[in-house]
Amino acid sequence: MVSRVGLRLGLFIGWLAWSMTASAAALQVQLDRHVLVLGEALAVSVRGDNLGVPLDRLDLAALQADFDIYTRSTDRQTRVVHGQTQVSETLSMLLYPLRTGQLQIPALHLAGHSSAPISVAVAVSGGDTPPVLFKLSLQPQSPMARWVARLTLEIADDGSLQWSPIKLPEPAGVYLRELAAQESTQQQDGVTRTLHRQSWALMPLKPGKVTLTFPMADALKFGTRLRYALPTLTFDAVSAPAYLPVYVPIGKLSASTQPLADELRLNQPASWVIQVRGTGLSAAGLARLLPPLPDTEALHFYPAQISLLADTGKQLEQTWQVSTPFVPLRTGQLTLPERVLAYYDPNRGLQTQVLGAQRVTVVNPLWASLRRIGIFSVVGLMLVLGMYWFGKAARRWLIRRASLRQVMSASDWQQLKQAVLAFDWGDSAFSCVSLQRWLAVFATRYGQNAVLDRALSRLEAGCYGSAKNHIDLPAVRLAVWRVLRAVKCQPISAVQ
Repeated sequence: MVSRVGLRLGLFIGWLAWSMTASAAALQVQLDRHVLVLGEALAVSVRGDNLGVPLDRLDLAALQADFDIYTRSTDRQTRVVHGQTQVSETLSMLLYPLRTGQLQIPALHLAGHSSAPISVAVAVSGGDTPPVLFKLSLQPQSPMARWVARLTLEIADDGSLQWSPIKLPEPAGVYLRELAAQESTQQQDGVTRTLHRQSWALMPLKPGKVTLTFPMADALKFGTRLRYALPTLTFDAVSAPAYLPVYVPIGKLSASTQPLADELRLNQPASWVIQVRGTGLSAAGLARLLPPLPDTEALHFYPAQISLLADTGKQLEQTWQVSTPFVPLRTGQLTLPERVLAYYDPNRGLQTQVLGAQRVTVVNPLWASLRRIGIFSVVGLMLVLGMYWFGKAARRWLIRRASLRQVMSASDWQQLKQAVLAFDWGDSAFSCVSLQRWLAVFATRYGQNAVLDRALSRLEAGCYGSAKNHIDLPAVRLAVWRVLRAVKCQPISAVQ
């Protein structure tokens, strides 16, 4: 009897324990802190015991109103207690607040169970996390469809954050192209801030309201990840004129041609290069703006090659190069036709950029080669003649210099007489046997010279006169030398 009562009591206690275990299902939320700074992460763990459904089915839509879920993972544990299987799951999440103020982790509901709401205070800055300011701008604010505008995101911090580039998703009906990033330092409200600017070329493809939703901005500070919600930009795109062809760009453009060579060769290919700078340009559009040129009897044109210059890919205005190969078919003065580019200026309407006609000179390469050979031949002949003339002049100068040295080195009257009679002017001497004859030849060639007449008279007196010892030989020698040196050096014919 006692054993039967004890058995019933044991069964009752087991049933009570099973009932208590089965009813121990719960949903609990825990946070690693309740106060944080905008940009910092909040670790949240959600635990569910014996819920009967996995935590992955938890509806987190209410949580995402104030927080961005950066990571989430689930851990599942199963154990048997008193013959009963108990399942415990933990959902771990890393959240980043989307705004400052008093936020709340809302009550979460799953399988008839609910968690309690939890308040979280989010400050603008504090501790090692500085305040961060964001500014979005669009210029112009209401761009026309197919008109390129500049979208700028400006982030201001204290310079301690390293920002990752923002990968802006391209919404439907909008073309986006990332531009070069910039960084500068400015004073704002008496505080030095570092400004990080990231820009995009934005072109709405059709009119209407456009909303740009930015992803979270990531930054690192000493290895700690910070994440910030960026503002949303909404603008209205204005309709382009209905008459405007789709290939005509909207916005001012400029065009220029690169100069061609001074002379082009017959039947040799050349390239006519045009550079076009503006916004909203494309290879297909430029091919329509600058259609292929028709052939003429003097010029044969090939299809143009259109390319984007590499150094303008990160700028709002881009420079495109249109290279048109052509072959001149005859020589002479040829004219490349003018080119007209149309564009639409929102302030002035439809405009055109005109590139004037270019005149080129085409030569036959054979005749050009012959002409160069002729020029080189003439130049060579002139060089040879010049060298020949220079050689003769140098030889005359050396001979005359030697004759002048003979005059100055004469030590008596006979030597001075022989030096005068044998004086060589560069190509020949006078070949005279007497001083009087030599003086007559000199007067015929160069005219009368009173100084030379007196000097030669004294020289004759020194050679034959009785008073030669009273005549100053150095003075006579110097006078003769000066006259002969002063006479212009030029070739003469021997005069007998």
